[in-house]
Amino acid sequence: MIAFNIIMRFAILLAYISYVTGDVFTALCKMERLAKLEIKMKIALEEYVLDLRNQMEFVPPELERFLTEVRFQAMNSNKEHFVENPINAFHVMYRMYNRWSRISNLILCDDCLQNQAAKKYADTMSRIKLDTHLNVTENDVIGTAMALIRLWYVYNLDTELLLRGHIMDTFTDPLTSADVLYITDIADEQNQHFAAIKWLEALLKTIQSTERNEDSTKEVQVVRRLASAYDKYGMPWKSLEILELYNEFDSSDKKVKENIVYFRGKLEKMSMSDRTKKLTYDESETREHYYRLCRGQVARPIQTVSELKCVYKKSIVPYYRVKEEIMNWKPRLSILYDVIFDDEANVLKKFAMSNLQRSGVILTENSQGFSEIRISETAWISDADIPMANKLSKRVEFITGLSTQQYPLVSHAEFFQGYLMSYGRAFRPADPPDLQGSGDRIATWLYYLSDVKAGGATVFTNLNVTVPVVKGAAAFWYSIDRDGDLEQETMHAGCPVLLGSKWISNKWIRETGQIFRRLCGKTPKASDDV
Repeated sequence: MIAFNIIMRFAILLAYISYVTGDVFTALCKMERLAKLEIKMKIALEEYVLDLRNQMEFVPPELERFLTEVRFQAMNSNKEHFVENPINAFHVMYRMYNRWSRISNLILCDDCLQNQAAKKYADTMSRIKLDTHLNVTENDVIGTAMALIRLWYVYNLDTELLLRGHIMDTFTDPLTSADVLYITDIADEQNQHFAAIKWLEALLKTIQSTERNEDSTKEVQVVRRLASAYDKYGMPWKSLEILELYNEFDSSDKKVKENIVYFRGKLEKMSMSDRTKKLTYDESETREHYYRLCRGQVARPIQTVSELKCVYKKSIVPYYRVKEEIMNWKPRLSILYDVIFDDEANVLKKFAMSNLQRSGVILTENSQGFSEIRISETAWISDADIPMANKLSKRVEFITGLSTQQYPLVSHAEFFQGYLMSYGRAFRPADPPDLQGSGDRIATWLYYLSDVKAGGATVFTNLNVTVPVVKGAAAFWYSIDRDGDLEQETMHAGCPVLLGSKWISNKWIRETGQIFRRLCGKTPKASDDV
């Protein structure tokens, strides 16, 4: 039996290098429901404006402008795959939390005279939100903003192009100055000052090249915010340089002058030896290696790659073979193609969507809980829940030769875990009765239920292997070797999805039941042969 503290250290490191998202902003099925909710809200607002006009009452210009804007935006956000773009997801979330709240406050303010149209609007909105059970919170918006920052970090995205709405070969509405200022405020609150500086510099460059002659208010706002970000990063001399440069262009802003005086005074107290810090992205070697794997930038030795191959894998059923691409020999890591069909995947996804629950994560070696930023939604699917789950469990057994039987006591495998947009391992608080005495997790089978346009790979950080998302395929590996020791080499993490929606379902197979299924090798560290 593997020592529990070894498993915990393994899981803690896995949680460290994994990226997980949470609440409304992570589950794209909920984001899609949110887009549909906005359609209903738009109709309610249109009815309110129509009622005001019929009653010959004044319609505030801000209300008119927002309605014109939201008609177009709501029509787009309801399109298939729209919210799978992280910029679109941010726009929907920010609009729902910020813009719609402002409009409701305009209509239903405490000092406003509540006419019949306003009461009807309030009743309709309450009914819509009650029926949908969706409530956008500040944490949802913060999570969406930080998701953009994380994607920018992990995939080394071009900041200026990202702000213009470009991700790879996709184009969408750009991030406005207000959007970027909001996101960089969140980044500062999360101590992501490097990101705040880079985003503000990109925004300033965009304004100076396209909008300087149109509106100087935006530019001075960004300049002051950028100076503040450099100061928080610990480079106040850079703050002064930025402010003085702007002051040469426009010396009319009093607050800029006040800031210059403040930073000059601050620098007088600093010696020249204290002014050596440079703007760099300081990240651990482990995390940076994870990023490069997610980007596909880690090359493996030619000798290792030359030994890999594709085979028709034998199963315990003589006539049943599957296409296997061997990604690594020792330990054995494979992708198996065409092992789940669209209708089967849809059944699992449908069941999972109706049973999603907030997942926990490992926080420290001695604690498990919920993270406000790193959260996923998970559904556990037993073989008894739906016939399809039992069928797919049997398929895993046929292909791997390992038992997946589930019993009231000492099961040979765990339930399927179906989850969406989850980039880390959720914990199961304690083994339920059916798994007590079942031993450790000996192997992992991971069904891919959807494709993604970019990102979402599973990376094995010690093996330098990047396993892409391939709809209809499955990844399979052993986490314990034939000698019964933990395979440290199989430590892995999920990469964030850049574009698309990642649905996966994994099954963990336990030691019990495998004694005659996976035999010891001729040597203590024997490999798993074809």
